[in-house]
Amino acid sequence: MNLNPKFIMAVLLTGTFALAGCGAPTVETKRAVTTYRVTGLSASTVTDATVAAVKTRVSSANVQRSVTPASLPAQPGALEVKDALAGSNLGALTGGALVATCDGAMAVIRASDRDFAGYGESTGYTVCVWPYRGGVNVDVYSSFTEKTGGVSPAELGKQLASSAFGNSSQFIGKMHDGIVASLQKAGGTVTKLAQR
Repeated sequence: MNLNPKFIMAVLLTGTFALAGCGAPTVETKRAVTTYRVTGLSASTVTDATVAAVKTRVSSANVQRSVTPASLPAQPGALEVKDALAGSNLGALTGGALVATCDGAMAVIRASDRDFAGYGESTGYTVCVWPYRGGVNVDVYSSFTEKTGGVSPAELGKQLASSAFGNSSQFIGKMHDGIVASLQKAGGTVTKLAQR
């Protein structure tokens, strides 16, 4: 059987385009906020244990601390997700840029995991520590962004790896588990209050 080389090349190219996905890449971001109540520990200890857990799981972290207020509020603050470009011309063009804010928190930890950036994936975290009269709340904001589609050898490799192993969003749960375990190891009682 003698096959035409042009026919073979056409079949190979068609298969490559079908596997890689034709057209422009798609960028999708998934976000979640989980709130934990911690009792039995000081706000400072909660912050230290949380920072330790975050630093073991990400490639970079930034920690901002405030002094614990002399008089604690009756209710904890809460992390808010806001559009940083709201009301601007740039926001109108881009569709906005959502960021987690922790106004008034005793500690804010911002971290990112860019280990899979070469595969079009990144994960960001913002953790807020809120002391109040009933204990300390810890809000954990997770943002997973994934770029898919397009035609490239890297995208083809990513699709093959993802089908076998999944994507890096699976490590978000491990971050949460690590924070909870670190707080429990420090002697705290941790209760998951909400996820939104």
